[in-house]
Amino acid sequence: MKLAQISNISLEYDTVLIDEAQDANLCQLDLFVKQQHEAGKNIFIVGDSVQAIYSFRGAQSKFLRQLDQTITDIVDHQLSKTLRFRKNIASVANQLLFIKKTLLRGQT
Repeated sequence: MKLAQISNISLEYDTVLIDEAQDANLCQLDLFVKQQHEAGKNIFIVGDSVQAIYSFRGAQSKFLRQLDQTITDIVDHQLSKTLRFRKNIASVANQLLFIKKTLLRGQT
C-alpha cells in the first residue's frame, strides 16, 4: 500500500468507491482519495466518522473529517432515513453526535 502511495499510481478506473472510510489510515486516504481526485477520478466515500474501530493500525476518524480541508469540492450528505430504528431514536442519536462533533472540533 505504501509503495503504491509513494509511486503516485493512477488507478485505471474512472470512479472509486470507498466504503467504511472511517477506518482508513492516512496512506489509504492519500492513495485512494487525494491522489485519485487529483488524477480526475470520481470519488465516492461512505463512512461514519463516529464508528472508527481500526485505530490500532493507524486509522483515525479525524482523517476522514479533515478531507474537506484539502479537497475543496467535497459534497457531504447525511443519512436521512434508516430502517434500523424510528425517527425519535434517530433524533436523540443525531443530537448526541452533534454534541460529540462539536466537542471534538477543537482537538487535533
